[in-house]
Amino acid sequence: MISSKTVPKFSYDIELYESYLFDLSLNKKHPINQPTFMMLSKVDGRRTFEEIMAMLQADYPDADPQLIEQDFTTLLLSMKRHLLIDLPGTLKEKLRQASISMMNPMVREFSYQRHSFQGFSFMKILFSLTWITLRKMMPILLLFLLLACGLIMMSGQTPLIIYPVSLLVVILSIILSIAVHEAAHLYLLRRLTKNPNLGHIKEQVLTLKVVRPQMEEDLQVITAGPLLTASVGGAGLWLTMLVTQPFWHLTLHVCAGIFLLHLLYLLPFIGDGRNFKYSINEREFLL
Repeated sequence: MISSKTVPKFSYDIELYESYLFDLSLNKKHPINQPTFMMLSKVDGRRTFEEIMAMLQADYPDADPQLIEQDFTTLLLSMKRHLLIDLPGTLKEKLRQASISMMNPMVREFSYQRHSFQGFSFMKILFSLTWITLRKMMPILLLFLLLACGLIMMSGQTPLIIYPVSLLVVILSIILSIAVHEAAHLYLLRRLTKNPNLGHIKEQVLTLKVVRPQMEEDLQVITAGPLLTASVGGAGLWLTMLVTQPFWHLTLHVCAGIFLLHLLYLLPFIGDGRNFKYSINEREFLL
């Protein structure tokens, strides 16, 4: 995971102090000791692992270089696991890590990524999340584009392209529905708290998730994602009535249904529904 050319870097919302790391998105302090601070103070987002090691060895000439490397590597991996630091690698390293994480659940969490961005703008948040999701789904999108080209070349009949194109539209609907869902969570969280830094996105193998602190307005934030996404689906379902061509009428119905299916997230054993149930129980306990 870490090579000599790896460039460790903090997210913009992680601030380093002598005795702690401050996570702006969670409004939380992570205590650290002096040796940890000395190592992390070398991380500037430009220096490679190799360069930082050379600086540490110069600062501690009497220490065993292998022990320094082992301690620094362990520190970086632990911070990566908690999404406090990013360890970007080459495309080859990313592909290798992705294949390993798919086969081995024990290392899967090391492939998770943290995405942070400031602001109250819903459209900015939605665009950022759409891009992140689109990038995750890019291999599938390229596959369907190749399929469309192959069908046209083999058959010479342009109408056949509507089938892969319709599937492409469905996939784009899935991407946009995920982005709208998570954007609603993050937008309402920041509006209610008046904090443009609160919350960040955790990119997992197959999905995205808003990571945020617990708050009084939990119920509103939790329900915002499924309800707004389903509302978009309801509006889309109404608009499909304007489409008279049977094939595209059916395709757009499927797309609207994808947005409406996000209501399932409110079930008590799934994601938001589970958090909703937990939040209700917490409130009853506090009352």
